[in-house]
Amino acid sequence: MNEEDPISTAIAAVVNAGALAGAATLVWRDGKVVQTACVGWRDVKDGLPIERDTLFRIASMTKPITSTAALMLFEEGRFALNNPITRWAPEFSEMRVLRARHVAERPARRGFGVGA
Repeated sequence: MNEEDPISTAIAAVVNAGALAGAATLVWRDGKVVQTACVGWRDVKDGLPIERDTLFRIASMTKPITSTAALMLFEEGRFALNNPITRWAPEFSEMRVLRARHVAERPARRGFGVGA
């Protein structure tokens, strides 16, 4: 791992904290690989490290593919983050937010976030 690589450093911090066994990254820009990292373990019990050719089981790719496509379109300037969604999905033009005054003024009585 290159200590100057912010991606590797960030992933290593998560792995070292025990929140993730390991990860492999590859950033491809303008037809070239500009960053790779293999951090952590593919098999924690046996101490086998993640390598560039480690296979991962992925349950669902819908969200990563959709978000990657959206970020690519954003990077190309095809939309701005403040564009109304109705530009692409007019069925949302009649949406309304339901507010109950007595509920909105009271803090939530439940936890939220990861693991709550």
